[in-house]
Amino acid sequence: MALKGVKIIVSHNIFWFRNNLRIHDNYPLVQCIKDSTSISFVYIVNRRLRILNDEENHKNKFLIDALNQLKINLSDLGHTLYVIEGEPSVIFSSIAKQHQINKIYCEKIISPYEKDEESSITEPRVLSYWDSSLLNIDDLDFDVIDLPDTFTTFRKRVESKTITVTLHESLKLPKPANLLNIKSCQLPNYQNTYSGSVDFLNHYTNCENGAQNYLKDYFSDTKAHKYKQTRNELMGNEFSTKFSVWLAHGLIFIRTIMERLF
Repeated sequence: MALKGVKIIVSHNIFWFRNNLRIHDNYPLVQCIKDSTSISFVYIVNRRLRILNDEENHKNKFLIDALNQLKINLSDLGHTLYVIEGEPSVIFSSIAKQHQINKIYCEKIISPYEKDEESSITEPRVLSYWDSSLLNIDDLDFDVIDLPDTFTTFRKRVESKTITVTLHESLKLPKPANLLNIKSCQLPNYQNTYSGSVDFLNHYTNCENGAQNYLKDYFSDTKAHKYKQTRNELMGNEFSTKFSVWLAHGLIFIRTIMERLF
């Protein structure tokens, strides 16, 4: 029962999954949760998603598997992932008009295409947050134009800085804001298995769950201790950490890995 004289602010917001296809240790999502009475989850499919060659086939399969598991993980929390094909500006404008959406929350991506994609959205308001690196951009004590030419110089300048720990907040989602009349598109089904230098992926699911399982397995033996001796090898399942395949789709946060290392 509402209290007399108390104004209840209702905020129906969208969380737009871009390149951070996880629900844990996800800073933009935490901000969305704090400001929402209800949330809708949306992923927009790039129309250029096509099978071009074996390399693209592996990449597309990985993305589709990640999205399918994200659907399941959100469903377990009582929510739906709306997978929509089209242009973000058109899609979000239509949804906002139909469902009185207040704001869109998402990851900030600084690549030209993604920046244009975000800036093209005129309604509702977009709030984006940096969530892609070990250090926050605001923590750097120099401008991008003054970025050191070599990694070693850069590392020496930043390694003493305090790194924000991972979130580890209990995920308590607001109620779902159902998007009536909005239909999810059918994702392609890639049945191929991985081969060659990526065959280790056949042993792990290509999603947030798989990333967490691999993180646990990687630090359960001596792989991390042998990294310096094996990092320059070209073949085999232990010549690198292999975390890049999950990091590339935001299925695990780099600070989560760092925290496990230390």
